[in-house]
Amino acid sequence: MSEQRNVAPSADELQAAITAIKEQEPEYGISRVCATLRANNPTWQLSEKRVRKFMGSLGLVQGSTEDDQSTAPKSSIAPGDFVHSLANGQLQVRYIDSVKGKGVFSARDFGKDINIFEETPFAWYPRWDTVSINYYNGSNSECQLCARDLEKRYRGLRSVRCSRCSACFCSNTCKNEAESRFHQIECVKNNPAFVNLADACHAWNWGAPMCAARAIERVLMEFEQGQEQGKHAWESLKAFTTMRTDVMDMRRKGASWFLYEEEYENRWKTTYSQMRDSLCPPPAACGLKQFEKIPKKIRDEMFSYNEWLNLIGKYSLNDQNGGLYLLQSCFNHNCNPNCVVVHPNDGMYRAIIKTLRPIKADEEMTITYVNPRDSVSERQQALRDWYISIVAPTTPYIAPLAPSDGMRIVGKTRAKAWLAKLENTPANGLKGSRPEDAPMGSRRGKAAAKLARRGKDTASKGASIKANPPIEVLLTKTQELMDDNRYDEALKCIVRAVEMDDRNTQALLLAAIIQLETGNIEPALNCLLKSVEIEPERGFEKYMYLGQIMIELESVKYFQLGVDAMRRDLDELPKDSNHAAVLKRKMAEAYVAMTEIYLTDCCFEDDAEKKCEEFLTNGLDIDPECPEIHQTMASVRLSQSRLDDARECLRKSMALWTEKDQNDPSQVPSFETRLALVRLLLEVDDKDQALGILERLQKEDDENIDMWYLYGWTYHLQSEGEDPTCDNDEKTDLLHSSRECFNQAIRLAGLIDYENDSLIDHARELVAAINAVLPPSADGEADNADENTMGEGQEGDAEDHDWEDSSSDDDVDMQS
Repeated sequence: MSEQRNVAPSADELQAAITAIKEQEPEYGISRVCATLRANNPTWQLSEKRVRKFMGSLGLVQGSTEDDQSTAPKSSIAPGDFVHSLANGQLQVRYIDSVKGKGVFSARDFGKDINIFEETPFAWYPRWDTVSINYYNGSNSECQLCARDLEKRYRGLRSVRCSRCSACFCSNTCKNEAESRFHQIECVKNNPAFVNLADACHAWNWGAPMCAARAIERVLMEFEQGQEQGKHAWESLKAFTTMRTDVMDMRRKGASWFLYEEEYENRWKTTYSQMRDSLCPPPAACGLKQFEKIPKKIRDEMFSYNEWLNLIGKYSLNDQNGGLYLLQSCFNHNCNPNCVVVHPNDGMYRAIIKTLRPIKADEEMTITYVNPRDSVSERQQALRDWYISIVAPTTPYIAPLAPSDGMRIVGKTRAKAWLAKLENTPANGLKGSRPEDAPMGSRRGKAAAKLARRGKDTASKGASIKANPPIEVLLTKTQELMDDNRYDEALKCIVRAVEMDDRNTQALLLAAIIQLETGNIEPALNCLLKSVEIEPERGFEKYMYLGQIMIELESVKYFQLGVDAMRRDLDELPKDSNHAAVLKRKMAEAYVAMTEIYLTDCCFEDDAEKKCEEFLTNGLDIDPECPEIHQTMASVRLSQSRLDDARECLRKSMALWTEKDQNDPSQVPSFETRLALVRLLLEVDDKDQALGILERLQKEDDENIDMWYLYGWTYHLQSEGEDPTCDNDEKTDLLHSSRECFNQAIRLAGLIDYENDSLIDHARELVAAINAVLPPSADGEADNADENTMGEGQEGDAEDHDWEDSSSDDDVDMQS
């Protein structure tokens, strides 16, 4: 009889047992680890759920559920066959602890300047700055596998072409390797849809999706060789350190994430759709026979959106000059590394790990993830940004400088040149993974490009990195760009400011305004709410914008908070100052906004009328000369059927501005406020005043659709009036004018995407009614509404036609 399982192992016991199993059998998954634990410890009471959770906390498994949005990178140890074969038994990949995860250890002593192993990538797509445009067009200038430049440096090589397309390779070896890994699927003759993904990535200068697609293609091609080989390839791909790219970018960008979110998500979803269109499944011409035999669980996970984000994240965290290198990616970071990654002169495809100093058996082997030329604080911040935990004290020690020509170190001369200059940096053993600066970048590739740009010339000249300008300069520049309506440039400028200080409320406010001006409500809202959280007592502007964005009582709440903030500012200002007068006017306008909410959205609230009176009284107390207060009070009086009081309020409102300089925007209400005034004047049957306001509005903007509609409606009302002084001819003229204005509104609406369909429908109905009484032929007008929705190309002819008609009545011959 088997022993009863009634002992619950402690966390330390479970960790020690799991670590021992993973060291002996690194390819074991959760189920096999759990089974081994039970076999080795027959008295343990142990569930697979607890093993899964514990292995996850140790970084020994990688989640793959659709909702996996862990905020820490995950990795696992790849199957032994894939790793040990690369190092020829000279290295071991081991699990270290829950902080550092896995690491690489020497299996024997190594001397200095020894090439330990050479590795080709699991998947690779050349960095955009290392090849020409011809590579992406599949021409014969560069090898489609290793990207060797066949036209310049390798002119002596006899190139080999794909038998189906124009793709060219530097040798049969490269051609065969490409065919067995990706080209059989990517070939444009076999898979034309794949071009869409390549074109999109090229347009965005973004290599991550291309490398992610090639990783999937590698797995598919391995399954063509056999189920076990395919499963090993899939497990190896999953072993790369992983974090979803959306989680990485959100964490990396911090408060400025809202500025990127929509664009990035669009790119992720676009490339995911293009990948599925071309790879799930590949076209029959690709010749894959085993696709449907891939285990459904693997296939579903491989082509899920969650895994696509994971794959892009893998690239960002593990990229070495465009490639995912299985063994090289297992090396941990140290600012004083004992190894270095080098690339031979024949290209960036192959990677070699080379020792920088003697290494003892069982010593951990490390490389550097950051540029050793950077200062201590810069390196530490870069490592933290890349989710790397600093696990050793920051004590000074000597570290080598980066090579002058980037990562491509070859031979002793360059290695010694790298070690020639030294600087003090903190000693540490670091482990983790590094996201890109943005979805289109990469970690090691960016470092290589950065180092290469610095080069020998810049080093000899003592070149330095240009510091960011002070945030005040960026804010001033942003405001200038906004004043010039250059919002795209302003957005780039404010992004830099927010990244420098994501708690600067002025920067957040400007960012929100730019987003609102470009129609991006959600990011603007996020930025404003962040500003409220940081500084709730000051800065009334954010509350004014929130009041406009929100609806109903939520809107009233933010307007009231804005008024309270302005009142606090007002208490600190001299009473008769210009600044105080401006602030009082803004407070009055806020009371107007709150009143209008209770007149419309919240009109059914029990205290709606009381609130309107309260807000208007407060507004009059703070600024009795605000025209909008009196105009809004007229609207309230109309809702109360107090027609005479409404007329008096409108008279007071107009008296405050009609005699002032109409060319000074600060002296008159806004265009929209005066349009609203016209509507109120029509409600109190003051059509003459309404026409006077409309004449002024037409001079300011003769392409405003609402203005032309109100013009036509005013003339139409006058034609229907009972004025005894208005004879039939005058009424006919009024109908002519009404129809002309309505047709102008209809024509302008046809040129843009006008939202108020009911207004245009009403205008068409009135034109039809006028046409029934006064046919268009009577005055030669082109009054048909459909004719007046002509495009720009037809406008000139219509204008010429109108000119001929108008001049035909009273021609006067000109005598020379």
